[in-house]
Amino acid sequence: MKKIAVLILGLLLFSSFLYAGPFGLSNGMTLEEVTEACNGEIPKRIAQDDRYFIIPSKSHSTFTTYIAWISEDYGLYHIRAISDKIHTNNYGKELQNAFYSFEPRIENTYGKGSIFDGITDSNTIWDQDKYWFNALSDGARDLYAEWYPKQGQKVIKDDLTYIRLWVSNADYENGILLLDYEFVNHKQVEAQEDDVL
Repeated sequence: MKKIAVLILGLLLFSSFLYAGPFGLSNGMTLEEVTEACNGEIPKRIAQDDRYFIIPSKSHSTFTTYIAWISEDYGLYHIRAISDKIHTNNYGKELQNAFYSFEPRIENTYGKGSIFDGITDSNTIWDQDKYWFNALSDGARDLYAEWYPKQGQKVIKDDLTYIRLWVSNADYENGILLLDYEFVNHKQVEAQEDDVL
C-alpha cells in the first residue's frame, strides 16, 4: 500500500511538471522545485526580497536573463524574462520590430492581448516619429501588450492572471524586450504584504 501511495505521489509531481507554465515553471513552485526546473541550478537571490536570478531549463532564445519572484509562504508568483540589448536608431525600428515579431508568439499560446503604442505625455518635445526612442527613454512613450483573464474567468491559462510584453531603454542607444508573467497567487502575496501596513 505504501508503494502505491509513493507511486501516485510521484505521478502527481511528474504531471505537475509536465503541465508547467511559462519556461517550465508553475504557480506556487517552491524554491526547491524551481531549482529542479532549472536543472539543479540554485536560484541566486538578488536582494533581501523575493527576487531570484534563475536559468530555466526551458528557456527562449530571445531572452538571456530571467527573474523569479518566490515567496517563502506562497511559492513562485511572478516571472520576468529580459532580452539582450537591442541596438536601435532614433526611430526605434529595431526595438519595435523585436516587439511586433514576438507578440504573435504570445498570442498563439494565450489568445489576443491588447496593444498600446503611443505617446503618454502630451507635453513631450519628443512627439515626432524621428524621436521615438528619445520619447521612450524619457518616459513619454510606451509600447506594450497585455493579457488579462476573459470576462467571467479568473485566470488566462496556466494559473496566470496577467501577462505583459513591453520594451524599455537600456541606455542611450539600446533597448530591451521584457516579458512578465503573474500567477494567481500574486494576490495572496500582496495581501500578506498589506497586512503589515
